[in-house]
Amino acid sequence: MKTWIKAGITGSVIAAVFYFVYSHFFNQMAGYTVKYTVKAERQKNVRAEDMAGKIMPVLERRMSELKSEVSIRVPDKNLLEITITPVTDTALARKTIIENSTLEIREIYTLKEIASAISKIAEIANRLLKNRPVVPLAPNNNFSEEENLFSSLIAFSVSSNGTIDDNMAHIGTCRASDTAILNRLMRDPAVRENLPADLEFMYGMAEPSSSGKSPHTFLYLYAIRTYNTEPVLRDNDIETATAEKGYNGEPEIRFRFNRVAAKEWELLTRKNTGRFLAIIVNSKLVSVPRVNEPIMGGHVSLSGGFTMAEAEQLAQQLRSGHLPFTLAIIGEEIQPVPGSSNRFTCFFRPLHSCW
Repeated sequence: MKTWIKAGITGSVIAAVFYFVYSHFFNQMAGYTVKYTVKAERQKNVRAEDMAGKIMPVLERRMSELKSEVSIRVPDKNLLEITITPVTDTALARKTIIENSTLEIREIYTLKEIASAISKIAEIANRLLKNRPVVPLAPNNNFSEEENLFSSLIAFSVSSNGTIDDNMAHIGTCRASDTAILNRLMRDPAVRENLPADLEFMYGMAEPSSSGKSPHTFLYLYAIRTYNTEPVLRDNDIETATAEKGYNGEPEIRFRFNRVAAKEWELLTRKNTGRFLAIIVNSKLVSVPRVNEPIMGGHVSLSGGFTMAEAEQLAQQLRSGHLPFTLAIIGEEIQPVPGSSNRFTCFFRPLHSCW
């Protein structure tokens, strides 16, 4: 093959590869315009235009962090069209639109405060569990000397002589494999009527067996005090939030409440000095810190086994605000940013033909 033919073929291949890489890179840099057709959870007597007006400020704050602009159109009373441009990561944009991160701070019951109630429901639980094989969870963890099937589900935070341990935030420990039957038991009307009306049980972070020999995974069981009301403090009270690495190198979220909520935070921590508070993110209990002293200034640091990416996304959603409606994407159109294809095609044209 003649040298000039080889050179031509080689040059064509290099040019094609360079064009592909350049055009792909430029499209990633220039981004896309994405139009989402969204169905919003309707609320009674709320017009679609009003829904759009309430959603818009939150989306603007979220998209400004992605260096994107957002607009909302109402083509139908049940639908919204949300257009975002430019978008370089369509998957991230999609999550940013529809996902809400919720944060709640609640007080908790100690085991001593509900010990009498637990003793009452233990008898009821024994009747409900009478056909269930007893699998000992831990020795000497029951509230009475008689056989207690309830204690095969929960190892209560008591010492071997029956003294309640006040230094524990959780009321007991259970196997992860037992949570389904324990949940059904705690929802039983005969059990619920003997518990405080505002008590809600939640599980903490899983931990392996302390002996290292058990195949079971154990969870802490907490008694959350809800007061049957909205939490004292929640995500709408947050002014700023950032994701950073803590002193141990683990990702954490640091946030500050607004001026009004900071005062509530000070009062809450003053009231609960020496006790524990439950921090709940997306309906999951992630931290139960002990309050050593009143905290002024509204500052909070939160760690809960997050990856840095999860911490950054949560921080971003917390500081941008809570979407007031649940959104579901039912349609998506993606187009290159107008003009981007002409610009990278220009690269292979004579310069004077590009303008």
